[in-house]
Amino acid sequence: MTGFPPLGQTFGNGQTIRHFTFEGQGSDNGTTVDTISGTLSGDTGDGKLSLNYEDLSAKVPSLSDLAGSYQGFYWGNSTSVSVTISNTGAFSYSDGFSCSGLGNLSVMPNYNLLQVSATISGSSGNPVCPGSINGIGFTDTRDRGNLFGNASGTYIYLGLSNSVTGFMVELYKS
Repeated sequence: MTGFPPLGQTFGNGQTIRHFTFEGQGSDNGTTVDTISGTLSGDTGDGKLSLNYEDLSAKVPSLSDLAGSYQGFYWGNSTSVSVTISNTGAFSYSDGFSCSGLGNLSVMPNYNLLQVSATISGSSGNPVCPGSINGIGFTDTRDRGNLFGNASGTYIYLGLSNSVTGFMVELYKS
């Protein structure tokens, strides 16, 4: 596994990337894996990790459902993000780091799962701007990060990465 600090930040040792191993097991209910738990080991020690399954396929969005303007934040810091999505899945992106770019998202058939690719750059080669990135995401009606005071509306959660950085974004459309 590869770990990254919040975008624009470093780990305590000044590094922007850490590698971990995970050893554990899953339990199931006969249909799906309910939990995965085990030990996460890295260069700074060991820790426990537990993941719980949550069914996100209850409402499969369409691209026209997702079309519109979203405001959001990177998880782990208060830097703002703005995204405008067309009904074809093409989107434009800008953030508080002066990064901007274009990308595309698609909906996996039968699932509330988004595939995302984008190229995000900045003026003068801003090192925070990640360049080409890919990732996955999902939609929800809940403010999981409590970044919008639990306002009702559509939320998109994205996990994006490349070989040198990774980050999560919470987007909100009222």
